[in-house]
Amino acid sequence: MAESKFAVFEGKFPCHTCKEEVTSLRLWRESLELTWMCTKKHLSKASLTMTKKDYERKNREQENRSQTA
Repeated sequence: MAESKFAVFEGKFPCHTCKEEVTSLRLWRESLELTWMCTKKHLSKASLTMTKKDYERKNREQENRSQTA
């Protein structure tokens, strides 16, 4: 049996466009991306991976903490 490309999780997730509550999302195994779709077919996405922007922000915060300590 082939392994699924995603896992489904139950919960409460707001649509990023219309704020409708969605009760499940998919976690895509390969990309580590979360996706969910409301009844109006708006696709919401969130990533579990750290982007370059996130990495740079984290480094700035650490530098600021070390300068104030």
